[in-house]
Amino acid sequence: MIELFQDEKDIYRQLAGKILNQPLLELVPDNERNKAKTICLGILYGMGAAAAAQKLGIEIYQAHQIINSFYQKFQQVKKWMETIKHQTKEFKKIRTLAGRIRHLPDIVSEDSFKRSAAERQAINSIIQGSASDIIKYAMVCMERLLQILSSSKESSPSSSSEYSDVARNLIDSLSATQR
Repeated sequence: MIELFQDEKDIYRQLAGKILNQPLLELVPDNERNKAKTICLGILYGMGAAAAAQKLGIEIYQAHQIINSFYQKFQQVKKWMETIKHQTKEFKKIRTLAGRIRHLPDIVSEDSFKRSAAERQAINSIIQGSASDIIKYAMVCMERLLQILSSSKESSPSSSSEYSDVARNLIDSLSATQR
């Protein structure tokens, strides 16, 4: 899946192509692209086949087929999700990339609805919480970059490469402090 993101093409059309075994992306219809998007995001946020079928206006067995095809093509996603659930059950909490903690005691609940909700929350917390961490980090970088630029002797650098150099140095220094 990482390769699909790095390809800089429409990620959901690529997903649909993989799921449908259609290597020519221009032959992937828009409705199949949209199904792939719904399934991909739905899987990550804990949507099951029944909810997917309802959302897509298809039969449950069709939703099962699409979900199973997704997992066959992207086995690492399923493995990652199971690892997150297992770790959360072990520690009853989950950490974002920046180390923020969300406690999920219901992950070991006898009540299957509470347990399922906690499993979905564990995965969602990693995805959305880490995205939030990244955005906060980018905001700090931008603030520091603006401070550097505003305090420089020249109020406006003569070329965009000067901005790039300042930004690159700033990001390198920030990255070093995060290690």
